[in-house]
Amino acid sequence: MRKTISRILRRIQNADWFRIFGRSLINRLRLVNYRIAAPEDRDGLARFLYKDPAEREAFKEEKQDFQDRTLYILARFYKTIIGMAVISRDQCERQKGTPDDWWLSGLFVPSVLRGLGIGQGIVNRAIQETLSLKAKHLNLIVNKDNLPTIALYEKLGFRSMPKPLLESNKHILARLSPQEIILSCPLPIRREN
Repeated sequence: MRKTISRILRRIQNADWFRIFGRSLINRLRLVNYRIAAPEDRDGLARFLYKDPAEREAFKEEKQDFQDRTLYILARFYKTIIGMAVISRDQCERQKGTPDDWWLSGLFVPSVLRGLGIGQGIVNRAIQETLSLKAKHLNLIVNKDNLPTIALYEKLGFRSMPKPLLESNKHILARLSPQEIILSCPLPIRREN
């Protein structure tokens, strides 16, 4: 029974009308709220990230810095978290004390909710937040074979990281696998029409 319901939901989710109707409904009615996580969101974030109760408790007890160097961007449908991403200052940049480069990581929207514009809303909120922090770039690492995600990021103003910027981030290049690329969004964004 459960497999049948899952199969039906997947078919509905893959239908074009579902994506068009769902995106329109979410955007027009503003059903999803995008915001920075606060300390009181720790329980909901733990439930969203971990299935195992022990992992949830470990996350909640971990000293999280919700405001200084790491920010969780949440997509909430009423009181339920339905998507998230993390933005953080680069370790080397933090040591220099310059707020120039922030990194977007951990963008996640459950598969049943993909294609509804939730990921785009999260990235837009991350861009707004890094602009308010006076950042010059919002960067991310993505698998070069993940073409739908790369298309989304390019639509939002991300481009392959320029050579001079790449060379100044050698510490990141050292950790990069051959399947990954770095995309960078110069701030403020100049979107092409």
